[in-house]
Amino acid sequence: MDTPPTVMDFGQRPELGWLPVALLSVDEAYQRKIDSRASQKAIDQIVGNFKWSCFGTALVTQKDEGWLIIDGQHRVEAARRLDIKTVPCIVVHQATMAEQAAIFVATNQVRVQVNPYTLFHARLAARDPLAIEVQGLCDEARLAIPKYPVQKDRMGAGQTLALATLEKIVKGGNPAARAGVIAAGHACEGRPGAATAVVLQAAAAAAMAKPNSISAIQNWLRGRDSGELNLRYRGSAGTSELAQRIARAVDAAPKASASMVDGGRIAPPTREQLMAGR
Repeated sequence: MDTPPTVMDFGQRPELGWLPVALLSVDEAYQRKIDSRASQKAIDQIVGNFKWSCFGTALVTQKDEGWLIIDGQHRVEAARRLDIKTVPCIVVHQATMAEQAAIFVATNQVRVQVNPYTLFHARLAARDPLAIEVQGLCDEARLAIPKYPVQKDRMGAGQTLALATLEKIVKGGNPAARAGVIAAGHACEGRPGAATAVVLQAAAAAAMAKPNSISAIQNWLRGRDSGELNLRYRGSAGTSELAQRIARAVDAAPKASASMVDGGRIAPPTREQLMAGR
């Protein structure tokens, strides 16, 4: 005899509607406040980049003559600041405070945080200017950003997790720092996991201190054991220590005025190249 299928209770079906922003509020008994710096920053970002295609829907429940926001208060507040009169909402049945809190928890617990590397590739596909510039630097340095976090012992050639470092270098706009990263990338070529944030930052710092010694910086890094560097130098203190060590080493090396790496050859930079950061 066949076992009858289990009937699942999905609860009461919600309604969809465009509701007046002026009648939407939150129950602060369980909801987080939006006056924190993080919340204000999030709201400012929504306001500055508002698009209906990214708004989604707010999750609300009716109370008296208005509605209580269960999920989506940052988006609703952004709409309020933009003087948008109505927003799309999913309206669940009149829920008690305990039910609202349970819905809030369930809604926020099941979300999967998108890692910054996946976001980078999405930004690149969306033609985000910063992502495009970072990719350009990666191309010059022979580096690659993976689409997800990869353990160092499983990295492919040229892969690096130093996305935040590369973005910082691009935003800084310092040609010497950029040349230092390119030199470090070339020095780490063929050594998976070698191009760490510490190594790239230290190379950039050393290049800013010694802008005419880019070739020496590259040669010094190429001659080092990447495993030893990764173990010995960690964090901001390790970055500073490594940068100083590189600077001391290049002072003792034969001088060769250069800051460009091209096809394995070190070419003296022109003023235009330095100013353009190439």
